[in-house]
Amino acid sequence: MSIYVARRGLSMNYRDSKYILMYLIIAEIIACFLAYCSHLNGELIGLYIMILPSSSIVIIKFLNKCEKLIIFDYIIFTYFTIFNICIIAHFIMIYNGLDAQKFLNEFLLNLGSIASIAVLVDSFIHSNDENYKLDVFRNLAKGFYYLFAILFLNIILIILFRFDYSSTLKTVVISFFAIASANIFFLGEEYCWRGYLQGMLQQKFGKRKGILLLSFIWETWHIPLWYTYYKVDFIGNIVRYLAVLGLTIVLGYVYMKTRNLWICALIHFVNNSISGAIGSVEVNKETLFITSKLGYLIIILSFVFIIIFSTKEFRDT
Repeated sequence: MSIYVARRGLSMNYRDSKYILMYLIIAEIIACFLAYCSHLNGELIGLYIMILPSSSIVIIKFLNKCEKLIIFDYIIFTYFTIFNICIIAHFIMIYNGLDAQKFLNEFLLNLGSIASIAVLVDSFIHSNDENYKLDVFRNLAKGFYYLFAILFLNIILIILFRFDYSSTLKTVVISFFAIASANIFFLGEEYCWRGYLQGMLQQKFGKRKGILLLSFIWETWHIPLWYTYYKVDFIGNIVRYLAVLGLTIVLGYVYMKTRNLWICALIHFVNNSISGAIGSVEVNKETLFITSKLGYLIIILSFVFIIIFSTKEFRDT
């Protein structure tokens, strides 16, 4: 039996999602503690939060013996384990008056790049197997069609709101190449959110309610970054929940149409890159609506994505 075929013919289902959510809640509490008490910078906390969802999948797979582990599972869990060892070492050094945060940043980013390349190579090797969840080429042409449609809409709105579209385009182009060395983080989320949890929640609650619930879970997952890295206020919270709802709908739609997690990870990466290029890391009333018009752009784009909810793909049959 190949390493990625379900053990005993079983696969993960809604029952397993309860264990996933339980683990995620525990991991979220730990992440909140790290955000407020560890003196780790926002970038490291963000990277840690991005790999936690997929690590929950690996742990539940192993404990429940519901699916055979694939190479990606071993890679993400190894990286997750090393990341935790580095955090423990960070605490020890802080206690002894040492600061090695810069070294940790560089080490974990470089290790993440190596892990990402390993994931990409493995995905190419298993690209012809329809049972392999991370097949790079599955419905790739269709996936790029959706990707470029989303990009086109973003660029039109960026031009209309008079943002610097030339630097945004450069950022997008860089993202297409950078995904090769950063996929461990974006697949770290997409492997869980789209690859497993979306289907489980839709199976239990229906396609639309499942997406709405996943959207709430996904944004709430960012709590450790709200008041440390993003410096979110009440208005920022509303805008973020709306933005993530729109993104959850469009990524959910793309995944249902393509079953390609790489395309979802790339759209996720490009979305984050565009936001970083035209906006501020801080998400509050001033940065969204006073010093820039990013908040208006996000609201319009989110409502356009929400229209997708009316398509037949989200109707329960």
